[in-house]
Amino acid sequence: MTTAIAMLTPAAVGESVNASSHGLHIVNLCRLAGVRYEGREVHGLRHTVGTRSYLQTGDILEARDLL
Repeated sequence: MTTAIAMLTPAAVGESVNASSHGLHIVNLCRLAGVRYEGREVHGLRHTVGTRSYLQTGDILEARDLL
């Protein structure tokens, strides 16, 4: 986990982590990254990351390794 992402985790700011806070945290990270969440689950976000990585690099193996 990169330092920037680690600093955004609930535990980094002294919050407890539970299912509700985890979901809210994911929504906030999406907002900060400019990704529309719109009720998507984490698996859907994984597809977005894989697709964007492949489109940027053209390297399917790099996209695989990122995931």
